[in-house]
Amino acid sequence: APAGPVRAGATELNPTTRTVTLRGAPVHLRPKEFDLLHRLMSAPGQVLARRKLLQEVWGYQPGVYSRTLDVHVADLRRKLEDNPERPEHLVTVHSIGYRFDP
Repeated sequence: APAGPVRAGATELNPTTRTVTLRGAPVHLRPKEFDLLHRLMSAPGQVLARRKLLQEVWGYQPGVYSRTLDVHVADLRRKLEDNPERPEHLVTVHSIGYRFDP
């Protein structure tokens, strides 16, 4: 059975309908933005390594380096964070990866 909605703070993600709302208002996400946010929100508070996210969300092979992850995180911050320059939810863990804090 499909997983139900994932809620964290003011953000709700529904994997069945591939929709995201912020404080009840719909947020338009590109497909990979949705996939990345779903992966991060599915492991709240856990640090997910860059290489793991690149493999799981984009299918990149180990050892491939790409800035696409950083670009997508920046785009998600602009859409979901109150202050994208000082994110509270989509947190960078220096030299490791990213974490979603509810």
